[in-house]
Amino acid sequence: MHYSEAQGKWYPKYTLENQFKSISGIGHIGDQLQANALEAIQNLGDGIAIRYCKIHVFFLEKEAKQYLTFERMFIKEGGRGSTDSVIVINNFAIDTTTARLVLNKFKHKKNNLPSVL
Repeated sequence: MHYSEAQGKWYPKYTLENQFKSISGIGHIGDQLQANALEAIQNLGDGIAIRYCKIHVFFLEKEAKQYLTFERMFIKEGGRGSTDSVIVINNFAIDTTTARLVLNKFKHKKNNLPSVL
């Protein structure tokens, strides 16, 4: 989560509804995200039903930097068990224009964050 000192509030968290191809870490995708985050996300392709990535965008108007977090998901027991998740890319900074493009391109939902951590 991100807090804006300038605005005195938390960045809202948006989760893209797509289930993207699972990744194990920043690896080569880091360079792709740096060059063109929207294109890098589009090129990930779809995950499989039991193994995929969720992408979260932390976006706050009037801030110069926005943030991406990639969460790898795995459903145990062939899709019938519990779900494990691990953050594989945390707080990857992108510019506001790119964050808007990502949110405009993909359906997403706004997550409610706790008011106090």
